[in-house]
Amino acid sequence: MADEVVVVDDNLRQQLAYIQQAINDARLAAYGNVRSYRNLLVLVFFVLLLILIAFPLGVRSSEAGFLTLSGASAQTSSTSPTTSTTAASTTTAGTTATTAATATTPASATTATSVAAMPAEQSDLVQQRRLFTRQIATIEVWGAFGGVVGALVALRRINGFRGPYGLQFAQVALKLPAGAFIALFALVLLQSAILPPLATVAGGKLAAYAALFGFAQESVTRLVDQQAGRLLGAARSTSDPQKSPPGSGG
Repeated sequence: MADEVVVVDDNLRQQLAYIQQAINDARLAAYGNVRSYRNLLVLVFFVLLLILIAFPLGVRSSEAGFLTLSGASAQTSSTSPTTSTTAASTTTAGTTATTAATATTPASATTATSVAAMPAEQSDLVQQRRLFTRQIATIEVWGAFGGVVGALVALRRINGFRGPYGLQFAQVALKLPAGAFIALFALVLLQSAILPPLATVAGGKLAAYAALFGFAQESVTRLVDQQAGRLLGAARSTSDPQKSPPGSGG
């Protein structure tokens, strides 16, 4: 049987050119969506990183007692009833001696004592703020560690894609600051005791809770991975062997 010869006239050639142009336009639009979403993830990454750096510095310069993460305030308040009686008796017993000493002490000595006490109080306040800054940094580090574990788990859901935009890299990188941010946010709420069913966490357990909350970022970034999967599925060419079937993106 002789092969049929297809004659391509100008009309058919023009139709094929239109089809090819439409395919190229759709492909460029899909690649543009991937690039735009990658840029958005990069922007969110740096915004979270900036917040994580600025938050400890901002809290460090705030007034004392503005925020606590160690749960020391609750422990102090629980032990205060047992020590209040001793403190009161000591104060009462020393009132007479203090009054007598004040009557015989020169005014210059009293002034010198109060001036000497002020630097000591300021030094204690500086030490407390430094300690608190280290606590926040520790929470952020352990939260980022939990984000790394979550990223390793999420790698099995991220399909390969032969493209120049690196959206998968942005997906994985976002999980680190997201884990640190969610861990810090969750522990601030937990330690502030504004959620009655939940108790505050002791200082020795902050790292474990931070890592747990950092891993929990997967419940949020999973939505990011699903959207990225849909965009990558649309951007894959029909010749890509890894092209997923319709409706399976994410």
